[in-house]
Order: sequence, then structure tokens, then C-alpha cells
Amino acid sequence: MKIVIEKSEAVEQLHLLSANLGLKMQAPEIVSSVEDDEVRIEPLWRAAAAELAQLLAPYCVYGLSENSAEYSLEMPDNWKREQAGALQQHCMAFIGNSLLARWLYPLAPESANLYKSMNVECASAITAILAMRSKPNGL
Repeated sequence: MKIVIEKSEAVEQLHLLSANLGLKMQAPEIVSSVEDDEVRIEPLWRAAAAELAQLLAPYCVYGLSENSAEYSLEMPDNWKREQAGALQQHCMAFIGNSLLARWLYPLAPESANLYKSMNVECASAITAILAMRSKPNGL
């Protein structure tokens, strides 16, 4: 099984969420990320992608290209494969929360902590999905 997170999608999500938060905080020019911030966002993207790889580590071979992060998972035969879509969604949310928390940390640490705590919930959901197994036949 393969999970691919497109960098452009994650960065677009960062732009949207940081702009929304910037408007709420009445400081969009400080909080909002924009395309010109690519140099600042790149190491944050790499760190978020690596953080997800650590979470998936027992099952994952991780590769990072210029445009995406790819996680090749070797799941046990009795893993509930119907959970693949949910796993993909939680992984995307995890990357988005991690990226936003990293972006916000120097600007608004209290908001960054909110997204870090949201990632704890995402990590728990990912771990639970990875642990799902079908009952053996005949028992």
C-alpha cells in the first residue's frame, strides 16, 4: 500500500489555514503564509513529512521527492484494508497540522500548541488504524 502526500496540497492547506487564522487574529500580514514564503516553508514541509514517517515507521519505507512525500506500507495480511482511505485522510491531516504548527510556532506559540494537540489526536487515530486486524477465519 502506498500513501502519497503532495507537497503542493499541503502547502496550499497551510496558506488557507494560516490566512484564516491571520484574519481571526487581525494580523494576516504576520500570520498568513504566501507563495513567497517557499524558502521558509521547505524545511517545515520536510520536518512534517519526516514526523509522519516516524509515526508510520513500523510499517513504512519513506521517500521524499521535490514534490511529494511517499510512504510505502507493508501491512500484515490480516490488516483491515478497507481502512486505507481513512488512513490516507488522517495522514494528510497530520501533515497539515504539523506544518501549520511549525509555521505558527515563532509567530503565535499558543496557536501552534493547539495544532500540536490536534496532531496528538491524529497520531492516535493513525496508530489505531494501523493496529486494526481482521479476525482469523474459522475461529
